[in-house]
Amino acid sequence: GAFAFYYGNPLVNFTSPKDIIQGTRLLLFGSNFGTSVQHPITVKLQGKAHLAGEGFDCLNAQIIKFHTQIECVVGPGVGGSIRPLVYVGGNNNLDTSTSQYNLSYSRPFISSVSKSKTLGGGNTLSGGNGPVTIM
Repeated sequence: GAFAFYYGNPLVNFTSPKDIIQGTRLLLFGSNFGTSVQHPITVKLQGKAHLAGEGFDCLNAQIIKFHTQIECVVGPGVGGSIRPLVYVGGNNNLDTSTSQYNLSYSRPFISSVSKSKTLGGGNTLSGGNGPVTIM
């Protein structure tokens, strides 16, 4: 008879770095990531408030070391208590306890305010880790 072979669900043991901003190169270490030749890889960054399977994108996910290491580029997002979700083929780590909510987007900050030199002109705010909304 024919035998079927299945990979286990991906497991994320730890990530580096823990504090992220848009553009950060995020490394995920774990197991069952495959080789990316076999199955496409998708990484989402899920906060506790997201529904199952939702999250911020971690872009350009690629295998750095077969089955054990992924690198991706953090997309825009906000908040703390975020965990990485790895999708390899039809498998994911939604139900594995090893993927902890230990990532945090760095808070946006304003470093300077420049007043307009013309009457009725606006002010310019400079900072980082945006976007920043002024209300």
